[in-house]
Amino acid sequence: MGGSSVSEANISTITDSIILLRYVELYGEMRRGITVLKMRGSQHNKEIIEFTIDGQGMHIGKPFRHVTGILSGNPVHVPPDQVDAIDALFQ
Repeated sequence: MGGSSVSEANISTITDSIILLRYVELYGEMRRGITVLKMRGSQHNKEIIEFTIDGQGMHIGKPFRHVTGILSGNPVHVPPDQVDAIDALFQ
């Protein structure tokens, strides 16, 4: 796929689910994030959630709260009061 988006490659029209796994540099360290981009017929969670992998397998952690720009590759910390104000706009 290279630099193509999911819709440019026409993959989104032939798949039921698309899960994105991504490395995230945050606070000077590398972390892993997972999100569901598409799940046909479902009201799925749209948060980007941290996960880890160790000798016991994969472990799903908490959402990356108070951080924006993760998918663009430029994560920026957002103060909690600004997150609450943005959430209020969409309710």
